[in-house]
Formats: sequence, structure tokens, C-alpha cells
Amino acid sequence: MKAIIFAISLFVTIIAVCGFATYLMAINADGWGWLIFIAFCCTQFSYQDKQDGNK
Repeated sequence: MKAIIFAISLFVTIIAVCGFATYLMAINADGWGWLIFIAFCCTQFSYQDKQDGNK
């Protein structure tokens, strides 16, 4: 269950960051590249779910 919640929150985070970056590009604002970097870092994060049998 934790893995599902984590995956959904990660997906929502990526969509939100990409949405912010798209908005900033649309209004020709500078400095939106770090938002793309955050989205990239979120996709590289790995999550390991501990199960009862594995320690």
C-alpha cells in the first residue's frame, strides 16, 4: 500500500512541476530550468518497500 501511495504522489509531483515549467515557458519567464531538474530528480529516486519476510 505504501508503494502505491508513493507512486501516485510521485506521479502528481512530476505533473505539477511540468505544469509549472510549462506556464513559466508560456509567459517567457527566465529561470524555469530548475523545475525541470526537480522533475528529473524525482524520476531518478528509487523506493524500496520493506516486507515482513525480508530484513
